[in-house]
Amino acid sequence: MASNPKLYELGADLEETIAEIVENEGLLTDELEARLNALDLAFDEKVERVVMAIRAEQARAEMVRNEIRRLAELAAPHDQAADSLKAYLFTQMQRVGKRKVDMPLAKAWIQKNSRPSIRYAGADPDNLTDLPEELVRTVKHFDGRAAYEAWKAGEQLPENVYVEEGQHLRVK
Repeated sequence: MASNPKLYELGADLEETIAEIVENEGLLTDELEARLNALDLAFDEKVERVVMAIRAEQARAEMVRNEIRRLAELAAPHDQAADSLKAYLFTQMQRVGKRKVDMPLAKAWIQKNSRPSIRYAGADPDNLTDLPEELVRTVKHFDGRAAYEAWKAGEQLPENVYVEEGQHLRVK
């Protein structure tokens, strides 16, 4: 009875090709595809080994995402501490009336923002009828969800709205 190959048994050629795909920012070039096609394996065995490689790459990507989250959590208190200290220093310099401090190892100064903040202070921020039209931006977007619901309900969609039913590969 044949046993399933282990991940480390994928074969040097396949491992090397996968490593080159990763080095190529994940893009499968024509040359790399030709190398995959040239692997001396039965089709079903090739599918099995490529699926195993897909799983391994997905697991590696998830490990990297987890490490990014972990490092971001480590960085957050340091960012917050820097922001708090900057706010403290700003307040203290304003309190003593000093706009600039120039020392050998560090400099700090209070300067005017390059652009002022402009905000609407009306009673209802969702109702902008008291503003002139040139100060109100209206944004329209295609509502794909509404189009999908209409299509699902059997409604005729406008001729410039296309429905494309795609396919994808699932691996287990």
